[in-house]
Amino acid sequence: MIGGNDMKLNSCAPSLTRCMPLLEDLEDRISQLAQQMRADGIEKIIFLGYYNGTGNAAELREINNYSMNLKAASYAGLGITFIDVRQTFNGNEARYLLNDGIHPTAEGSRVLADLIKQAL
Repeated sequence: MIGGNDMKLNSCAPSLTRCMPLLEDLEDRISQLAQQMRADGIEKIIFLGYYNGTGNAAELREINNYSMNLKAASYAGLGITFIDVRQTFNGNEARYLLNDGIHPTAEGSRVLADLIKQAL
């Protein structure tokens, strides 16, 4: 799987156009993974989305928003519960993100855990 940090380190960033093949491949892999999980008997699949980072990570906002909007529109059809955390984190970055602008603080982690709990 590809995570947010992997996108930051990939040579396509910060261009959404150049990252499209990578994003499309990621969605294909997630679809295949969801199918395999269903075949293995997993009944509840939850995908915790990415918030928009700050600082140097802010350059990935366009890519992240595209990716999260795609997931929000398509994951229900794949039987995946998608948790969009962007609105929750928006305006709360100083409390919810460490100084690196990427990783959540303890408070931010509790917020994410509560969102997952609500989805369960």
